[in-house]
Amino acid sequence: MKLSRIDRVLSRSGKAQGNEAPAAAPASRAEEQDVAGLIGERFETIQDSLDQLAEMAQRFGTFETLLGQLRDPLEAEFRSRRDNHVELVNLRNAHDEAARQLGLANAEVRRLSEALAEAEAKVDDLEARGAESAANLQEARSRSAGCAPTWPSPPPGSKGSRRSIAPPSSASANWSRTRSRCAYS
Repeated sequence: MKLSRIDRVLSRSGKAQGNEAPAAAPASRAEEQDVAGLIGERFETIQDSLDQLAEMAQRFGTFETLLGQLRDPLEAEFRSRRDNHVELVNLRNAHDEAARQLGLANAEVRRLSEALAEAEAKVDDLEARGAESAANLQEARSRSAGCAPTWPSPPPGSKGSRRSIAPPSSASANWSRTRSRCAYS
């Protein structure tokens, strides 16, 4: 273990005092000078240590000014990053809100698409029914036109039921075919 100057001085004086019997007062002038030398040596050691501490404090003062110079850009960088983080959080919230609204809009589009497809299917069905009804109507009109007698009307004194009209002899074959196609009550 390395001893400092103070420890060395103290250890020397402790050994010297431990070997000799304690005296009430120093006996000679040499001993007084030895004690004064020890005190001077201790003073120098303490003074050197204080000088070293002052020098270190001066160096730390330099570091303190450097730290002060670095503090301003560091604070500016911190504020910038904090602002960027706040902006990022706000953008994430806005993105989440936009995604939620987009999901709602997509659900509405799907619902409307299904309703449109259903309406188009009904339109197609109704168009097919309308075409079928028109075809049936056309066929019914053509049948009713084919069911009208082509011979002369009955004489004015007879009761005008079509069943009572007897077809002329030359048209009897056509009359029976027309009569089977037409439904008269």
